[in-house]
Amino acid sequence: MPPLETQSPEWDYNNLIENVMHCEELPMVLHEIFVTIADGNRPSKEQARKFVVPRRGRHYCAVQNCKWHTIGWKREDRGVTHFLKEHLRLLAYPCPDCDQVYKWPHDLTSHQRRNHLNVPQQEFVCEDCGNGFPKSFNLARHKRNVHRSSKKPRAMRGAC
Repeated sequence: MPPLETQSPEWDYNNLIENVMHCEELPMVLHEIFVTIADGNRPSKEQARKFVVPRRGRHYCAVQNCKWHTIGWKREDRGVTHFLKEHLRLLAYPCPDCDQVYKWPHDLTSHQRRNHLNVPQQEFVCEDCGNGFPKSFNLARHKRNVHRSSKKPRAMRGAC
C-alpha cells in the first residue's frame, strides 16, 4: 500500500479538535488518530466509528460545524467513511501514473481511462442517431431523453 497522503498540508487539526462534540473520550481518540496518521498509517474504522454518534435510529457526525451533524445517516458505515474522507481528509487512491490523488476509487478509474489508457472516449454508441458516449449510463440517459417517443410515455408503462 502506498504511503498515506492528506489532501492539503496546511489542514488545521486544531480546528477539528475545537469542533468535535464535547465528550471526554473523543479528544484522546482524535490524538491517537493523529499519531497513527503521523506514523504513515491509516486510522482504524473502530477509531473513526467513535466520531459517529447514534441517536434515535440515525447516526450523526460528531463534528459540530458539519452539515451531517444535524442531518445524519441511516447507516453507521456512511458516517465512518464521511469522517475519514471529509474531516481527516485522508486520500487513499493515488494515480500510479501521475501526481493526482482521489477520494473515491471510481474517480481514479475515470481519471485513468481518460488520461492514461488507450480507451476510446466514446465507446457507447446510440444505434438510433450514432452519437457516442463515454459511459453506458450516459447513453441510457440519452435514449431516455432524446428517443423516448418510440416508447410508451412513463405514465402509461405498466398501466395495462
